[in-house]
Amino acid sequence: MLALLGPDERTPSDPHGTMYAVTTFLEEKLGVRYLWPGESGKVVPKRGTIEVAEFRLAATPPLAQRRIRNAGYGAGVQTGLDRLGFTAEEFKRRRTAAEATTSSSPDWFRWHKLGGTLGLASGHAFGRLWEKHGKAHPDWFALQPNGSRDQSRDPGRARLCVSNPGLIAAVSEEKIAELDANPELLGVSIAPNDGGRLSFCSCPRCEALDAPAGPEVALAAYSGLGKREYKHVALTDRMVYFWNAVAERVTTARPGKLLVVDAYSAYSTPPIARKLHPNLVVRFVPMNYLKESSRQEALRWWEDWSRAARRIYYRPNALLAGRSGAAYLFPRRFGADFRAMSRDKMMMGTDFDSCQHHWATQGLNYYVAARLNWNPEQNVEAIVEDYGRSGFGPAAGPLGRYFSRLEALTGEA
Repeated sequence: MLALLGPDERTPSDPHGTMYAVTTFLEEKLGVRYLWPGESGKVVPKRGTIEVAEFRLAATPPLAQRRIRNAGYGAGVQTGLDRLGFTAEEFKRRRTAAEATTSSSPDWFRWHKLGGTLGLASGHAFGRLWEKHGKAHPDWFALQPNGSRDQSRDPGRARLCVSNPGLIAAVSEEKIAELDANPELLGVSIAPNDGGRLSFCSCPRCEALDAPAGPEVALAAYSGLGKREYKHVALTDRMVYFWNAVAERVTTARPGKLLVVDAYSAYSTPPIARKLHPNLVVRFVPMNYLKESSRQEALRWWEDWSRAARRIYYRPNALLAGRSGAAYLFPRRFGADFRAMSRDKMMMGTDFDSCQHHWATQGLNYYVAARLNWNPEQNVEAIVEDYGRSGFGPAAGPLGRYFSRLEALTGEA
């Protein structure tokens, strides 16, 4: 008798345990592999009969959330399609055909047991704040180099005046309402908006919240003359002031709920003068495999943030390094770092941005990341060797040398 069992829809945080049991059995006992989407990525050994010795295997993933974002069609893709002369319909049709297989199975992401949820709403939280409050409360928004607080140049990426007590009170009320409307959520996001062509607040109250001894970062000021970069201390401490103030109000009203924030951008470095509220969850973004000094710096920041926060999870942009399709490979360095991070008792899960489907040049990165998300203690060298052997047979040796050379060059990029 063969029994393949796991949690189901009655465990909504990760209901696909039976499917995980099936794919694990197919891999470990029958040698099946799913290396990349599409028929050529499926490796199914041919057997006249199937014989399996008696065994018992039970597994619980150490990471409650294991996510690699599956990049699909969007505005950025359409920009490229326009340049190449393809329509959205052609793109979607060809991608569907490329990912189709003759045998039925979960897609590549579910096959590799990417799943689970922390129950946290995350991401850049204030995309509509200017639209909702800009006219009535311009003082809630960042003072710009021209002396105005106008965010209409890029309203979806508005910068905030995080020292403003009115803003803190309004955001707190909105987050309480969001939790009440979604009682199943463990927490909601108060992470700042990303990017855009707006400057961080330069008002005296916000500037006074920065730690004078903080590390130096590069900020950008935008005006009619274009972009000007200048040096400034990191903005982490001013952000922590804002996050703590909101967290204090929200958790007083809704005890036990969490607030998600980001270690990112000009606030990537850990705080100097302020401690984090215990109900803050840090999404750690910085990691760069194109420059070894940046990688080592990010590892130090991770250690400091994991000491500063009660809860942290890994949300790197590392896979976006090859978004253009360039042959950047870093499976071994990534594997060493991920194993170390996963052993941190504060680490809750992952959220990788993102699989851009450059399988010919980035496929090994995607594969190693997926395998380690399920079990970070796996031997990375064995995963790389198995990828070459399973996918390329007699060419595995030369291909392995090619991968190693690309990984070495990536470190020098």
